[in-house]
Amino acid sequence: MMRFVISAAGVGSRLGMDMPKCLLPIGEARLIDYQLAVLPPGSDVRIVVGFREQEVMAHVAQRWPDVTFVRNPAYASTSNTHSLYLASQNIAGPYAAIDGDLIIGQEGFDRFIERCRTSTTSIVGVVPRGTEEAVGAVVADGSVVAFARPGTPEQADCVFEWCGIAYVSGVELSSNRRFVFEELSRHLPLPAFEIPCLEIDTPQDLRRAVEEIRLGRMRLPALP
Repeated sequence: MMRFVISAAGVGSRLGMDMPKCLLPIGEARLIDYQLAVLPPGSDVRIVVGFREQEVMAHVAQRWPDVTFVRNPAYASTSNTHSLYLASQNIAGPYAAIDGDLIIGQEGFDRFIERCRTSTTSIVGVVPRGTEEAVGAVVADGSVVAFARPGTPEQADCVFEWCGIAYVSGVELSSNRRFVFEELSRHLPLPAFEIPCLEIDTPQDLRRAVEEIRLGRMRLPALP
């Protein structure tokens, strides 16, 4: 059985919509619905909630009754790393970590899952570098060998960026690190895997995602 943790506790203030990013309306459903639909049936799924948690839990429970919720009461002052730390405390074995603001392509994610099933190490999800604000991933011979922060010469030279998805195996998380990639960086090099996905962080990101879906460049998973 595959295990998944979706970090969906944050405020998402840059969108200016006063709602959890995971509840953004996308087509006929919400962003979190498509994230859950992309996962293999029968998976062990935990969603970390914080900001307006009751709304998130009520919405998810209507369609996905088997999901486990993990509360992060300190969501306003902590990051995704702390959310992932909270959820991972009761998980025995490896799991896939997913940021709660991603639209994920089904076919590419299916290939990622197949890779995870046979992997004995963590795997870092990457996408082609698209923005100056992203954390770059330095890839050599199929592995991520370093991460590069935005604004650095190393980041400007990166072909790929960290996409917010990882298979976590043999990594003991620290609750006080700010970013998940900082945790992974302590274990590099790690295999890189390109996963088609779109991060929704700003209104511009949302408009771009809607256009990519309309044009058929991003195929959403079928909803139950």
